[in-house]
Amino acid sequence: MLRKVYLLGKKSLGKIGEDLAKDYLENTGYQILQRNWRYGRYGEIDLIAYSPHQYLLVFVEVKTRRNENFGVPQEAVTPTKQSRIRSLAEVYLATQTDRPPYTDVSFDVITVTPNLKKEQPPIIHHLKSAF
Repeated sequence: MLRKVYLLGKKSLGKIGEDLAKDYLENTGYQILQRNWRYGRYGEIDLIAYSPHQYLLVFVEVKTRRNENFGVPQEAVTPTKQSRIRSLAEVYLATQTDRPPYTDVSFDVITVTPNLKKEQPPIIHHLKSAF
């Protein structure tokens, strides 16, 4: 099945990565509040999650790569991308009234890379407070 990842287009691969990141977060105690939260043409935040144990609101950028031939996935979260996510997070906080109570926010990056050795599951790294 994972070998088919190499045949997928960019958008399909990204969706698979987001699905895996969502599952990972849920399995580690986070609640997913939003997925692909968009504000007009200004962009989107891949996942918005909440850690009820820490009262932490987390804005997550997911980066999925077939391999690391062109660098590690987190390198794609450039300063420009970080700035855009921060701006979108400000809009989210200003416009969403149904969010849970939080004491802090975090900007995380989750990277997903298929691991084709012996059909093992993908490699997932959660970089907390990445920027």
